[in-house]
Amino acid sequence: MFPGFNLHQILYKKYHAEISQWDWEAIERRCKQDLKTDPDDCDKQVGYAWIGTVFGVMPSGKFYMPWTTNQTSSDEHRDCAFRAALEDIAESHDLFVGGPDGVAGDDVFVGMSQTYAAPEGWLEYSVCGNCLIAVANDDYSGMDDDEERAVKAGLDSIGEAVADGADLGFKWYECECCGAKAGDRYRLLARVEEALP
Repeated sequence: MFPGFNLHQILYKKYHAEISQWDWEAIERRCKQDLKTDPDDCDKQVGYAWIGTVFGVMPSGKFYMPWTTNQTSSDEHRDCAFRAALEDIAESHDLFVGGPDGVAGDDVFVGMSQTYAAPEGWLEYSVCGNCLIAVANDDYSGMDDDEERAVKAGLDSIGEAVADGADLGFKWYECECCGAKAGDRYRLLARVEEALP
């Protein structure tokens, strides 16, 4: 190598300039459209935008496995610099490189993570399992008569609701629908009624 010659930096600069030209506003929009409750943290939402596969996105176009023998040192340098540039640019847009659980390992995703916020026009309620099941399945079979009356009265007062189902864990406060005492809580979303003119 020549003194002062840094192959990684040269490649990083090249790929950084290329990736900067991507339509990052569109990528961010696609992430926002895909926002869902994070399965590992109900206080967060995550959304992903599929960028492509490693075969079309990465400079080498190769998928690395321990037994792969067709990658060269040059492939590894280029892919490493590309990935570093992609991660840095994604981070500058408050995004990250990574995909949802269960996707193929050759897919490349950019993701967004943010604090959970109920969709516009909806309110969030923390409810017990009985209320969640009543909304999700219209099922009151596991309740005694008093529980069923309380759940139906609570749901009548809430109005149109959908079961988000995010597990909020054990809470010491009462169910915000039927008033059930401390217990496991789940997220329920209720449509905000528009005020009459």
